[in-house]
Amino acid sequence: MWREAVVSLMGTFVAVALWDERQETASALGTMCVEEMERVTKVISAWDETSPLSALNREGRLPLLAAPQDLLSLIAKAERMRQKTHSLFEPFSRELVLLWRDARKKGRLPERDAIERLLHAIPHARTDIQDGFLVTTPLELDGIGKGYVIDRGIDLLRGRGVSYARINGGGDIAFLGDTEWEVEIEAPWTERLGEAILGRVLVKGSCAVASSGSYRSNWELDGKRYHHILDPRTGYPGEGVPHATVVAPDCATADAVATAITLLEAKEGIALLSELKLEGLVVDDAGRVYTTPSLHFI
Repeated sequence: MWREAVVSLMGTFVAVALWDERQETASALGTMCVEEMERVTKVISAWDETSPLSALNREGRLPLLAAPQDLLSLIAKAERMRQKTHSLFEPFSRELVLLWRDARKKGRLPERDAIERLLHAIPHARTDIQDGFLVTTPLELDGIGKGYVIDRGIDLLRGRGVSYARINGGGDIAFLGDTEWEVEIEAPWTERLGEAILGRVLVKGSCAVASSGSYRSNWELDGKRYHHILDPRTGYPGEGVPHATVVAPDCATADAVATAITLLEAKEGIALLSELKLEGLVVDDAGRVYTTPSLHFI
């Protein structure tokens, strides 16, 4: 039977659904999956001041023996995604993100000089191991962290012999099992947010689908709308497409690439997906939908 549980995690609702013929087993596995995702979240959340990631960002270094494997794995994954997306996904943009977050609270734009100073530093940022310490420039991992947590939940269920499962974390979804899955894609029309469906993506087998867009979190100043996805090339909110959906083997990859693609024009985004051998779609400001050739979109 299908067993489903919904919990609040990572600032959103996460739904875990799995199939097991025995009700008691399904219930226990669902609980274990949620506990695993909660454990990983406590390691990699920048919103939790007690997390190892927060300690690393605060001090700029962390004893290697105190660095959990999940933190090391996530950092390594983020750096690989940085390379694959040509730095459109930028894990070393933490200080730039904080600059804009502070400006938003104060109802003004950041100073251009401050943006330029941080932009100049980003290409030189890196993580390293020195004298038994993990040393790094402050890390911004929100664009990949949720996907990573979902992947860890799927890994646990796979390791416990679950044949079919689905974890949906605020629209970032990972699937386990050799069957067909259907994902509704929300239309990025601000005035109808959450009410309109753009279409459906059909996928098969174990994979992940993640969406990103500038329409979900934005604010207005002097008649102009700004959003939360910063372009590391300019230091300002991106001016690419308002929506991107990516299908990938794992949720962390889908999460990071979807974020990166929103910074590109529609055809450039599709080209990057093709380069990475991934499937997906983008929606431009006029509402036109562009898909990769093999995507099953209805």
